[in-house]
Amino acid sequence: MPDPEHPQNPGQSELSSEDIKKLRSAAVFFIAEFFFVIQQLGLTKDPEGLEDYLKDHNDSVGRKIAELRKEKRSATHSGLTITRLQESLIDDWKIEEMVAAAQDGFFRFDQSTIGALLNEIMVKQSTNSHLDVLGKAGLLKISGRRPKYIVSNGKIEQHYEEFLKGLKNVFS
Repeated sequence: MPDPEHPQNPGQSELSSEDIKKLRSAAVFFIAEFFFVIQQLGLTKDPEGLEDYLKDHNDSVGRKIAELRKEKRSATHSGLTITRLQESLIDDWKIEEMVAAAQDGFFRFDQSTIGALLNEIMVKQSTNSHLDVLGKAGLLKISGRRPKYIVSNGKIEQHYEEFLKGLKNVFS
C-alpha cells in the first residue's frame, strides 16, 4: 500500500487524505481479494475459464433472483433486493467482448463488470471510487473514460498475498 507519510507515487497524482482513507477501507481489501482470486484461478491466461467464471456468476445471481421470486420475498437474508441482484448481472455482449480480448492476449475488465462482480458485497459506486483511487495510487492500471478499463499490474495481488502469508505466520 502507499506510504501515507509520502502519498505521491512517481507518475501518479497526489493522494488526498480522503484517498488515503479509501485505501485503508474494507472495500480495497475486497478488490484486492478479487484480483488475487482471478490471478490464482489463472483466468488472465484462460479465456474459456474466464467465460465460465463470468457465466457461473450470472447463473448464481439468476438462481438467487428466481428463488426470491418463487418465495415471494423482497430481499435475501443479507438484505439484497432483486433490483440489486439484477445489477450484478453481466451482459452477454460484455462477456463475449472480454473473452475475445483475452483470446487476443489482452486481459482487462471494464469498471462496470468489476462493479457487477462485487455488487453483492458493495455498491457499484463504492467499487468505482475505490478502483479510481487504486489507479491513482499506482496499484491498478486504468485507461479509457467510458468505459474505464482496469488492468492489474500485479501489485495489488502481491500485497494481498503478503497479507495472507502474514496471517499464516500469526496462526502457525
